Amino acid sequence: MHTLSYMEKLVDSLFLFSKFEMGKIDFQLEPVCLQAYLLDWSTETAATVKNRGLSLSLENDTGRTMVLLDRTQFPRVLDNLVENSIKYKKEGVGHLRVTLREDGADIFLRFADDGMGVGADDLPHLFESFYRTDPARSHVSKGSGLGLAIAKQILSGIGGNIWAEETPGGGLTIAMRLPKWQPKETAT
Repeated sequence: MHTLSYMEKLVDSLFLFSKFEMGKIDFQLEPVCLQAYLLDWSTETAATVKNRGLSLSLENDTGRTMVLLDRTQFPRVLDNLVENSIKYKKEGVGHLRVTLREDGADIFLRFADDGMGVGADDLPHLFESFYRTDPARSHVSKGSGLGLAIAKQILSGIGGNIWAEETPGGGLTIAMRLPKWQPKETAT
């Protein structure tokens, strides 16, 4: 049954990725208070992942800033980042620190874990479809190699971008930039 579940997930990921590649996903963007959204998400997610050996924390350095999000697609990004932190954590309890920071017209969101990390040469390639950094990450039961490629497509579709960095002290940081949403002033 495990193999069937993996195959179903792989087919779903391939189908979703191909739809993104062909431009067949219509993003339903709406203004969302990112601070409130992430607070709800982190509270719910922290309780779930604690049993899987991951400690999740949220640090916020913003006000009630609004961004445009697709409420169907954006959770795929968050889920993928959490799953990657669980898959590639070291022995014992892993830690994932999510930070939210405002800088001018942009919001920066960082997911820093203390897991196995990747080499500096691999960082720019992590968002390529099916890219694997080393033999430890090529075990197919750990995923399809499409999660970060899908995340990149979603961030692009909502007007942001995503990249990878080494976490100081070890691990991997996935960073995102999202433009602030500004309501258009109506003529009076």
